[in-house]
Amino acid sequence: MEEKDVALITIVHDPAGVLIEPLKEAAAAISKYFKYKYIAVSELTSKALIELLKAYHFEVFIVEKKGAAEARRSILRHMRPFYHAYYHYCDLDRLITWMTMYPEEITEVQGELMKYSYLILGRTEAAFESHPASWKETESITNQIFSMKFGRYADICAGSCAMNREMLLQLSEASKSRMTDAEWPLIVQKSCGLAEVGYMEADGLMYLELNKSSIHGELEEWYARVKLLYYISESIMEH
Repeated sequence: MEEKDVALITIVHDPAGVLIEPLKEAAAAISKYFKYKYIAVSELTSKALIELLKAYHFEVFIVEKKGAAEARRSILRHMRPFYHAYYHYCDLDRLITWMTMYPEEITEVQGELMKYSYLILGRTEAAFESHPASWKETESITNQIFSMKFGRYADICAGSCAMNREMLLQLSEASKSRMTDAEWPLIVQKSCGLAEVGYMEADGLMYLELNKSSIHGELEEWYARVKLLYYISESIMEH
């Protein structure tokens, strides 16, 4: 296990194969920055996408669809036998956007994550402003509640973070909440102290059309985002 060994871990649920073409465009950049790539894929995901991931040298784990939090916990558990110094987690759609728009940021991220046990990866102001109003309005509240609990500001709703192996093992055992966005950094803070949780903002965590929700209808989208706000806030109060 090399000192600067950073593995990519990610998840996806994509029955329609929406990410197939975007993945093809981002594949070269992903391979450039990540030698080791692991993904938890729902059993309902497009078989064509699964085969494409394998062709791009992702280690693929098929998991039952039980929501984002359980999928994230699943990829942590699957990593236990795979020894790496650090693990960079990013939702697959977010990763594709990042690798398409600002791939060069990954070098800076990989340097920063080695300073901490856990690194929260948030959005720059420009990246945050690229999101729909329903996301910005609700996630601003989520971030405010988290920051009050945490002790300093952080954007926790960008779908990306990084951790060392010790924290991966701890989180794979300790994570129980309905959502992991706030839960994981709070577990690490309680275990290791605030100084061991870093924070970095990235332009690559911006919003593109491929990042849109599968929910149809503006009212339904707002309702879903408010529920997500509640679930993450609930996990904050649990810790």
